[in-house]
Amino acid sequence: IIAWPVEGARSEGALVGSLLSSVLSNDGNCGLLDTDLLQEQKVLNAGSGVIYLADAGMAILEGEPKQGQTLEEVRDLLLAEIEKVRNGEFDEELLKSIIANYRRGEMSQLESNFARAYKMEAAFINGLEWADVATELDRAAKLTKEDLVAWAKKHLTTDGYSIIYKRQGE
Repeated sequence: IIAWPVEGARSEGALVGSLLSSVLSNDGNCGLLDTDLLQEQKVLNAGSGVIYLADAGMAILEGEPKQGQTLEEVRDLLLAEIEKVRNGEFDEELLKSIIANYRRGEMSQLESNFARAYKMEAAFINGLEWADVATELDRAAKLTKEDLVAWAKKHLTTDGYSIIYKRQGE
């Protein structure tokens, strides 16, 4: 697991970080980790996520080595994907399709009373204005590839992360 500290849920960058996480890992289908590492079978498993709390958050990458592969090799592959993002080496169409999928998922989720209540609860706990929560997808649609690259350069630095290796053995 590799993790970088990021701003909290109330920040302007929270939405950007969430979208960037989907650019990296998109349900095992078309994110950078999906196409470059999983489909190419360079690692056994890889994923990304962003966890936001009211005051702080963390961007996370995780990877699982293939048999005979070292954790350091997996680390290097994951960090290489971050470097691609920081250099803007991804298709802006991917961002547009992610936002369209978010919108479709949101419409489906809001048919459920539980999902609506959970969304309200999360907004309250994190101190978010409901107007901001309700217009999140409209704001996401205005974000550009350059916004994601700038966020990655600011937060996903080459020396500002923590890493945890889970080793097994005697």
